[in-house]
Amino acid sequence: MVDILAAYPSLPSFTQTVVLGSVQYQVRSTWYDRMGAWYVDLLTADGVQVAGGRRVSPGSMPLLQLLPVDAPEDGVLYVRGGGDPYEREWLGADVLLQWFTDAEIAAAAPTATSLISVSVP
Repeated sequence: MVDILAAYPSLPSFTQTVVLGSVQYQVRSTWYDRMGAWYVDLLTADGVQVAGGRRVSPGSMPLLQLLPVDAPEDGVLYVRGGGDPYEREWLGADVLLQWFTDAEIAAAAPTATSLISVSVP
């Protein structure tokens, strides 16, 4: 099951504790008026920053470029929804932060039997 992170767009900044893969992290979300966007920071359960200032952009994976040693295991954080630019209150409604496990990604991937065969004369 895909996990959707909680959102509190009425707050300019909030932190939540979540399990990504099998590890507990803190995800801090902050709205920047000047940039017109939400940004996320990823911290260990002890508060050590792993990634900072990653823009929440629909269709992006804000933690994708982390070094493997720092990245959450067994999945990816994906931003789904709305267009860009977006409004602050869209977080949690039209713009969602979703955690997909590797198994969920593999299950959704097309297989050889699901591909369409095309013959060219």
